[in-house]
Amino acid sequence: MMKNVKLLSLVMVVALVLMGAAYAAWSEDITINGNVQTGYLDTVFTAAASNDTGTTVDPGKTIDAGRTEVPTVIGADGVKDFEVAVTNGYPGYNATVDYTIKNNGTIPVRVTEVVDKAGNDAELSLTSTLAANTVIAPGATYDASVTHAVTDAAQQEQTYHYKVTIIAAQAAQ
Repeated sequence: MMKNVKLLSLVMVVALVLMGAAYAAWSEDITINGNVQTGYLDTVFTAAASNDTGTTVDPGKTIDAGRTEVPTVIGADGVKDFEVAVTNGYPGYNATVDYTIKNNGTIPVRVTEVVDKAGNDAELSLTSTLAANTVIAPGATYDASVTHAVTDAAQQEQTYHYKVTIIAAQAAQ
């Protein structure tokens, strides 16, 4: 009987070894490598110009007194904001600054215009043509404008400034 138990134990050990070898022969490892490259935001102004630089009759008027300039130099790489200077303005004087926004990034952006009147809220009234929730595709441009009007609260012999900035965020798809 002891001989049978030893033989049975030996057979079981051999069977387990063969099962392990068979499992090892049929097993396989799989490795998955992934590469994720995220996009980036880069929205800039590529142009900004006034319709009244002081060399012609003021828009909608018969006199040439006011002047609106964009003193910010916009180079080939564009800028994140630009300043507007209103010189020799008077109540009722208005002018428009046309500008171009470019999306240099790799993903669509939703842009919002932010105008900082530098404390001149009572003296300047501003209107923009940038539509709410404007989306600009990668590599595309968008033309818009901001028009200012000098109000009755304006002081004599003052130059008024304001800054136009664009805030860009990823456009949800």
